[in-house]
Amino acid sequence: IVMTSDDMMHDFIIDELNVKIPITQSGNTNTVEFTADKVGTFEYYCSVGQHRKNGQIGKLIVEE
Repeated sequence: IVMTSDDMMHDFIIDELNVKIPITQSGNTNTVEFTADKVGTFEYYCSVGQHRKNGQIGKLIVEE
């Protein structure tokens, strides 16, 4: 996953898969590479400030 932070600092986390991109400052890019070892639907989110609460979340679906 390649994450570019355009407007402010963000991070990227999927708890169940132990995936984390550290806080990335505005104008920078960070990456994480991982193998999803579980099938299912997993929430990803930004944990900076109130970002998660304000809707910066999504779902990653892993199928067989």
